[in-house]
Amino acid sequence: RKSRDQPARFPGLPTLTMQPDRRHKTRSRFPGNALVFALTACVSYQAMGMESDASLQQFVDEAVAANPRVLAAAARLTAGDALQAAARRSYDNPELSFEAENAEADVRAVGISKTLDLGGTRRARVSVAEAERLALSVDYQKVRRGVALDVLQGLAAYRALEERSGLTERQVELMSQFAEFAERRFDAGDLSLVELDMAILASVDAQMSKATVAAELAEAREHILAMVTPAQSESTWPRLDAPLPELAPNQVEMQAVLELPEVKAAQGWMAAAAAEVELRRRERRPNPTVGLAAGKDGNDNLIAMNVSIPIPVLNPGRHEVSAAAARHVEAQRRADHVRQRARARLVGAAERYVALRSAWRDWARLGRVSIDRKSELLERLWRAGEIGTEEYLLQLEQSLQVQGSALQLRYDSWRAWFGWLAASGRMDQWLAWDRE
Repeated sequence: RKSRDQPARFPGLPTLTMQPDRRHKTRSRFPGNALVFALTACVSYQAMGMESDASLQQFVDEAVAANPRVLAAAARLTAGDALQAAARRSYDNPELSFEAENAEADVRAVGISKTLDLGGTRRARVSVAEAERLALSVDYQKVRRGVALDVLQGLAAYRALEERSGLTERQVELMSQFAEFAERRFDAGDLSLVELDMAILASVDAQMSKATVAAELAEAREHILAMVTPAQSESTWPRLDAPLPELAPNQVEMQAVLELPEVKAAQGWMAAAAAEVELRRRERRPNPTVGLAAGKDGNDNLIAMNVSIPIPVLNPGRHEVSAAAARHVEAQRRADHVRQRARARLVGAAERYVALRSAWRDWARLGRVSIDRKSELLERLWRAGEIGTEEYLLQLEQSLQVQGSALQLRYDSWRAWFGWLAASGRMDQWLAWDRE
């Protein structure tokens, strides 16, 4: 696949229509000018409302709800609920004992014993379980939003490559016509063999571009099929026809960093690690076991009471506390790292989207007009013989590269918008999840 630093030759854009330019329908038999105008028409951008929001929201909702990663996170959350309930009932169970002895006097006794939680171990276990359950809850939100971002990015990539496929098909058709026209001019003695070969190579190059884009489109389709449900057929996948949303400066809020799922999840696991440290400390405190027994010792009634206290000599539990404290420090550092990365990602996402959207608006306002003028001038110069076929193809290639860069720019702008939604924590609001 081509690097993002080197845009593909004919990158695409979702749902752009190709319409022939009727002003030049009968002016020239040469199809090269039609190619430039066909591609120019594909970049036409009409400002319209976000009519696709409802279908896009439903599409993402259905894909996220059935996604295996989301279902796995939901199962982990259910397990966390069960473990939290178990921790609240983690009392030491009493022990029932029986004693029978045949000696000078037969002894028969039954007893019961229970370990007393004087160190508060159960309360510490509850704190750990509650902290882990909270972290799992935020983890679930993080996975859900991450899958939504993957679906949106995949959809944008698919629509872009779909448009590129349409462009390359049109390019193949027009370049084939160009090669045929060049052969007729060669037969008439108006073109040299070198110029004819250049026209044929341009047609072959268009075929190779078409094959490359077809392979990339298949890969993009495979990627999105892995994230949606079988019921979401390709014909139901929404389009990105809406204008690029505007990002006001006051929407870049640093406070939003602390509300991001990944930041809150890291803080939750840090709290769980702190609770585990307290649990290990409390487990070092010896809890006594009290027992009571009653029975018969021959003909005499027998009542016995015993108390046992473990002696923490062989394993005082210091190493367990040290290990838990180290894990807590690790969780703290991870939380700091996640918060730092989230802050940088938010700033970068906002700056990137504002820059790309501004560049796209400049192109939509000025660039297309310049391409139109250049295409008209190229045809006139070529027909007048003022430039040769080689120069014409070079200039046409430059026009196509500019056109492709414009298409890639809009595609990158949508990717930047989705990235900002994720970085700013506005994904729920944009998809109306905050009203669920």
